[in-house]
Amino acid sequence: MKCPKRLWLRWNQPDLGVVDEAMLARAEIGQKIGILARGLNSGGVEVPGDSLSERLENTAQMMRDGHRVLYEAAFAVDGLFAQVDILFRIGEAWGFREVKSAKTVNDNHVKDAIFQYHVLNRSGLSIERVELIFVAQETPMIEGSRVQDLFVPLDVTDICRRESPELPEAVNELLAVIESGEAEQIRAGRHCEATCPYLGHCFGDLADDDLLFAPSLDKRKYQSLVDRGIYRMSEVPADEELSNKAEFVRRALGSGRVPWVAPDLGRRLAAVKYPAVFLDFETASPLFPVNPGMKGGELVVFQFSAHVLSEPGGDAAHFEFVDLESDDPHAGLVEALTPVLAGAGSVIHYSAFEKRCLTRLVGAGVPGAQELLQKFLASSVDMEDFFKDGVYHPKFRGKSSIKVVLPVMVPGLDYSDLQVKNGGMAEMSYVAARSGELVGADLAARREALLRYCERDTFAMVKLFEALLGLV
Repeated sequence: MKCPKRLWLRWNQPDLGVVDEAMLARAEIGQKIGILARGLNSGGVEVPGDSLSERLENTAQMMRDGHRVLYEAAFAVDGLFAQVDILFRIGEAWGFREVKSAKTVNDNHVKDAIFQYHVLNRSGLSIERVELIFVAQETPMIEGSRVQDLFVPLDVTDICRRESPELPEAVNELLAVIESGEAEQIRAGRHCEATCPYLGHCFGDLADDDLLFAPSLDKRKYQSLVDRGIYRMSEVPADEELSNKAEFVRRALGSGRVPWVAPDLGRRLAAVKYPAVFLDFETASPLFPVNPGMKGGELVVFQFSAHVLSEPGGDAAHFEFVDLESDDPHAGLVEALTPVLAGAGSVIHYSAFEKRCLTRLVGAGVPGAQELLQKFLASSVDMEDFFKDGVYHPKFRGKSSIKVVLPVMVPGLDYSDLQVKNGGMAEMSYVAARSGELVGADLAARREALLRYCERDTFAMVKLFEALLGLV
């Protein structure tokens, strides 16, 4: 148990959790994969019910009625609850399968299966087989494929039987955490995970210069400071040796200026050459291929936005491309992008992702991609670097992503008004379009939403660049 407080909050104050769009996107992908995997045990029925009690009652009744395959069957015993993806008969006994939207197993997958085995076994079921279902390493396109070719089972029956007797002691420890109020007092720390829905709650009371937000502060140094009762960068002794990036933050805080600007920022900004092209790509790498000849997990670059600034303070011209219809969008994208980059002095991007995209196009053998990559490498300016070691604002809280720095540096400009708000939603939109889930007016509306999202990325870079120029 990495975080007792997370467990306590989930049971005692679940409303404090916040699930963002990225989490919802991942959950939706997992749900779709789970439904697809039901084909491994076809002919079953999903257990209905809006509440836990209804699902429990319906599961018991449907088993009594003789159903041999149930989806999302629910069980509760000894204060424990489990819901299994696929429950199926094996003679007079039962087996169950848990579907994972992953290609490899990890410890948490196995622990989940052990817990479910324990609950079902304690509920009176004789369990003959337990399998974890993973996405196949070399996945074909879903259309026209057998479901057996899309997934790989891993039999974990023996480990569930072996480890299940040890579970009650661990469960008692968890129940003690839930019933005690001590976990509520645990301070946010390095154990916190970015995907935790309670992150906002736990981080809300922290100072903006908390050690948690200090970049490149290694685990040993962090723990040494905390053990001495030091929780904020402004409290770190002047003679304490820090990494270069952490020292950057300490110097910024010591200056008393907000935002603090590194002495060399003006020189770095002056090195930008015009016309300056602000470039952003949108991509997808779905577990299952959505285009002929594509491999599962392979990167597809289907969209770009570019704002071209001819001179400082001028109006930026906008260029865009998106392809949701063709089996391979790469050739069209390269053809559309080539004239945009042809006369570029500097190509400004955010993070190293654009280089990865262009490298992918070169690897795919797209005509003209090699020339684009060479142009990019010769004129690349990573805007994120300016916010890693050129500008410091406490409200960044140690982050440098565009969605964090934008509302701080350019108040009033963010992504909240858009239908597509992040890369995960863009990827899901592409997959939905290619798999036929979006057609007609829905497809046209999503296409427009994608264009506006990618445009916002490059427009945001232009406004951030203007804000940076205003600091020097």
